[in-house]
Amino acid sequence: MRSKRINIAQNIYFNNVEVDNVYYNNKRLFPPNAYYVSTDGTDDSGVSGDIDNPFQTLNYAISRITNQDTIYFRTGSYNFDEQEITNNGLSIIAFNDENVTFDGTKPISDLADSSVNGGNWQTHTTDIVTDTNQTLSNKTIYKIKLNSDVEIWQLFYNRNEVINARYPSAQWSDEGVYDWNNWGHGYYEYKNNGDITNNSGSVLGNGTGSHYYYDNGEIVDVAHSFSGSYSASLYDFVTTQQGIDASFTTSGSLINLNVGSFRSYTKTVNSQSLDSTNEVIRLSYDDVATWKTKHHYYYLENKLEYLNSENEWFFDNNTKYLYVWLPSDAVPTTTNIRAKQQSYSLNITADDVSVENINFFSTTLRGNSAHRLVVRDCDFLYASCYAHMLNQINSGSAIAPATNEVFETQTRFTSSPNVTFNGCAFKYTDGDVIHTQGGNTTIIDCYFNYIDKTVCNLSSVMTTLRLMGDDNIVKNNTFRKTAASSTLNSGNAPIIEYNDLAESGYLQSDGAMIHLMVSQQSGSKVRFNWVHDTIKYGIRFDGDGDGFNGSIHHNIGWNCEGGIMAKGGWLESGNSVGGHFIYNNTFFNSVEKNDIMVLNTQKGVNINYGSVVMNNLTEKLSGHRTDIEGFESWITASNNYTASNIEPLLTDTASYDFRPINTASIVDAGNTTYTNFEFNPTGVDSLTSDIGAMEYNGTQWEAGISWVTGSRFNFSY
Repeated sequence: MRSKRINIAQNIYFNNVEVDNVYYNNKRLFPPNAYYVSTDGTDDSGVSGDIDNPFQTLNYAISRITNQDTIYFRTGSYNFDEQEITNNGLSIIAFNDENVTFDGTKPISDLADSSVNGGNWQTHTTDIVTDTNQTLSNKTIYKIKLNSDVEIWQLFYNRNEVINARYPSAQWSDEGVYDWNNWGHGYYEYKNNGDITNNSGSVLGNGTGSHYYYDNGEIVDVAHSFSGSYSASLYDFVTTQQGIDASFTTSGSLINLNVGSFRSYTKTVNSQSLDSTNEVIRLSYDDVATWKTKHHYYYLENKLEYLNSENEWFFDNNTKYLYVWLPSDAVPTTTNIRAKQQSYSLNITADDVSVENINFFSTTLRGNSAHRLVVRDCDFLYASCYAHMLNQINSGSAIAPATNEVFETQTRFTSSPNVTFNGCAFKYTDGDVIHTQGGNTTIIDCYFNYIDKTVCNLSSVMTTLRLMGDDNIVKNNTFRKTAASSTLNSGNAPIIEYNDLAESGYLQSDGAMIHLMVSQQSGSKVRFNWVHDTIKYGIRFDGDGDGFNGSIHHNIGWNCEGGIMAKGGWLESGNSVGGHFIYNNTFFNSVEKNDIMVLNTQKGVNINYGSVVMNNLTEKLSGHRTDIEGFESWITASNNYTASNIEPLLTDTASYDFRPINTASIVDAGNTTYTNFEFNPTGVDSLTSDIGAMEYNGTQWEAGISWVTGSRFNFSY
């Protein structure tokens, strides 16, 4: 089991003489200029800040230090306004691996307006229309008035997130946030899948009539079966709600839209139109940049009327009333409910800063021009959350246009080369989990789980982990339960190795877990990864075919929509840019597409000129996405082995032992000598003698993190 780093005693002696300068990885250990912060410390000029006389706050500690000092935090939970770090070489560390949490929330007792009901919760009785079209009369939820200067955009009950009131409802607890059945459906999802019916079973049409046709800027809802197997529609919800309050409208709601296949957006509902004859409702919104006629899903937020399920909340920023319906109809108190009020604890604008062993709860860090930043062994729980409850569309939406101020929430570093995240864990985030700009970023031995439930307005091809710039390294990480189309998009010429990726792309179409676009492919190395159990491609070299000189080798994939898909190397009118190198991979049991696809053509153009496809062990190898198609003459393909079922040829797939059994057609059957002007792999990138990703009697290598997840997220609140 791997635990967080332990900072041992600061005094080291050699021959009974104290040693002042001990270095590890070019960083001095046990710095003499160390200061301490404790919840029971004192901020006073007469306090030394040593271990026996600590300061109380980070802000005061920073006012007393210089560059290259260390601030040690003692056990406890710390809530403070975002602190800018301008001290080069500063280290912020939990002392001796003590349990230290930076907390971005405050209890409601600190935020309530004491002049209204003594600052206590009140009952709020109302009729509620559930998603399944059942009216609950005299339902009691709770409300409380907050102070006039308070703004909140995430809520917690006993440190678990309460979901924004939404139609249709969904929760983290049952993974319903990742289920398309918990989104509304537009008719484009259905027009090729049989007749559209109303809730009474009457056939309304096949989706091609004027009642259903719409274009960019509109969506027409159709009835569908929710997770509870009850067929309902937004039309029923709205008309039933209007029976309670005739003025109710969806206009002014935020609408989260997946209408661009791999692109999703958050917009405002401009208007609604009810068609009582056909029992449909039409919503309008401002046009989106990419709109496709397939896979249309949406959900609505920012109306009290959408608070119609347990574990939901709504905040009226105009009246400052907070409303909540807790699980099992629990009664809220002013202490068991906490609210997020800040996006960031730290804003780093200095060089050579390190942050180690800190827990971040409902807050995170950001930076600009933060060269050589190191974030090590930190846990991030609910690190980021879009402020949809405040009508902020997404990260980067303008809140003060005159000063170009924008609302931000993601863990983001701009103009910051050589950022490292080592041994960190992220769980339950909204939006992309890390976004860096600057190049030479290293993400190593990190864990990502339950990433993004909104999945709107993400960058590039809609990415969970987005690294920009050149020469980034992503190594020995584990990814589970991600919503975006693309899990990992890691910049130009990256090294992506020994990662374990699964369960991805739940809320967008298209995409892949490892996804490189044209400009990123040259010099890239995708090697020794596990990609599996996903509705997306495992590994994809994407674009319109002019990428080249990327390598995908010694990867293992199973239970993907499609395994490896490579586009590249234009060959048109005799012009070529070279191809890709796909070798010594093991892929099997792809669901819809082939296991390894090195395409012969793209949009009618010959591609992959000069690509090498060699020593691969797979069930379906093809020059086409779905059909079994041989490779054209401009692709070099040799020493590949295919069979209808390769699992019996592997040692023990259930135990992740993918070494081949002693089979003559696989063992020592690979080509280890092939080279050409562009393809000359050496060292770790060499061709290996057995076909596939592992060798018979060779090393049973593993992908993913080196530690046990159960040892993490042990926060001090």
